[in-house]
Amino acid sequence: MIEVVRTPIEYFNLIAGGLRFSTLVEAWGANRSGKTTMCYQTIGYFMEDFKDGEVHLLDNESSFDELRCRHVFKWDLKENKKYDHSKQDSIKKDTWLYKRVNLVPIKTLEEGFWQIIQILKAHKGPYPIIIMWDTIDSAPSKSSYESALNAEAPDKMSMYSGGMGDRARIIKHYLQDVMALMFRKRAILLLPNQIHSGIGQYAKAENVGGGNALKHNRHYSFYFKLLGGDNIKYDDMSLVSQVVSDVSLTKSKFSPGFQTVPIFIDVRAGGVIDETQSLMLAANRFGFIQDKLTEKGKRTGWYLIDHPSFGDKPVRWGDLAERRDEFMPTVKKAILAKLASTHFLIKMLYQEMGRMAEVDEALKGVDQAALKAKNELDPAGVIPTLPDDKKDEVVPTLPKKK
Repeated sequence: MIEVVRTPIEYFNLIAGGLRFSTLVEAWGANRSGKTTMCYQTIGYFMEDFKDGEVHLLDNESSFDELRCRHVFKWDLKENKKYDHSKQDSIKKDTWLYKRVNLVPIKTLEEGFWQIIQILKAHKGPYPIIIMWDTIDSAPSKSSYESALNAEAPDKMSMYSGGMGDRARIIKHYLQDVMALMFRKRAILLLPNQIHSGIGQYAKAENVGGGNALKHNRHYSFYFKLLGGDNIKYDDMSLVSQVVSDVSLTKSKFSPGFQTVPIFIDVRAGGVIDETQSLMLAANRFGFIQDKLTEKGKRTGWYLIDHPSFGDKPVRWGDLAERRDEFMPTVKKAILAKLASTHFLIKMLYQEMGRMAEVDEALKGVDQAALKAKNELDPAGVIPTLPDDKKDEVVPTLPKKK
């Protein structure tokens, strides 16, 4: 049975089950669009579902936030009583500050990949691991790093100027070794990624989405596009309360691709992706939750869930949000049923995970509704039901009423 790790993107969990082991996961796109949040939240689910799982966090930006990881993303950060900071080997357990999380500070691309290779070589047991590099885009090559240090007037961005071809070649070279070591291991490599471009003496420094440098057959590539957010005003201050981004699965061998699935990031809750609200937005965008319009074509705030198990009773959007535990299983069934009925890969993935019963249950309501509609349309049984091997045959039409 195929094991998977769930993510905060419920739409992806529905069509693929989650992230497979032995894979590379790349999240790329604009700043503050949710890339690192998705990775950190996925690690929290991983530590909750796999009690023996371990996390290796490569940090070249000193961005690890213990408070947020502990209370927002629910990481298991129990301290290691055997911690010894005097030893330099980060692979040994007595150098870990936490029992299940290994923090590895790095400076260059070569050092980061060397650490990943050592971690994978040391992984002998059946326990699962997740390796996250935060972030690969800000790690310079060793030669650029040394030249920047030796310069008389070092510029903090000089280590990134030019040399993008060298960085891409280094990444491609090391990824071949890394993915060979990851094959058939219970390991996942998370890489939030951006590529620095337009950096030079006369150009404005900017970040653009990467996605092209990390190519491999066993990987997922998520593209994040920031749409915007809302603010809450307190007297003279304005604080961001929520952010909405679009996520696209641009490349994967283990899941159907999808475009522009919205995710809702609740900043008030610590900057966490609200899975339920995100799935509701996606269901509304793709027609699984349909707007009920008035006669004049104006929206009334009433919605219909497109699944026969719910019926034709409209509900308000506020009720969907407040009674999410009641409505969301039905919404998930509606999405899974419609996608599984049109995409064979989804059925195959669920069958490999041993969860085909979920697909059968979702499709059962749709089949019953289709049968009911057919009986109402064709009470005399004029329209025949063709077997699967004769789908291409011409179906006779109903006789026209005189």
